[in-house]
Amino acid sequence: MADTPYRAGDLDSATKMLRDEASTIGQNALDALDSSRGAAARGVQSTADALRSTADAMPGSPKVKDFADGAARMLDGTARYLRDKQPKDMLGDLQMQAKANPVAFLIGALAVGFLAGRMLRRS
Repeated sequence: MADTPYRAGDLDSATKMLRDEASTIGQNALDALDSSRGAAARGVQSTADALRSTADAMPGSPKVKDFADGAARMLDGTARYLRDKQPKDMLGDLQMQAKANPVAFLIGALAVGFLAGRMLRRS
């Protein structure tokens, strides 16, 4: 049997190093998401507040004001979700939705990718 240039201990050591590095990268990504979700929640809440105040000042039928108020309530819920959920929980929710609605999820992912590509191309 031919000698291999690597010993079993070297392979185990390299595997452990790769796992540790992947874990560190994953934790750094979760930390970055965690730090930005507060700002995102504040932005969504600010949009809901602006929509609500604009709807109050809008002339027009009560249906328009009701629609704007409903949209503001949905944005309130989104802001609350961003504030209250941990990144790991958000990822779990995303995976669950992707499994429950794969076609809608794929269409949404394509739309997000398209928009991100256009924004990156412009900058």
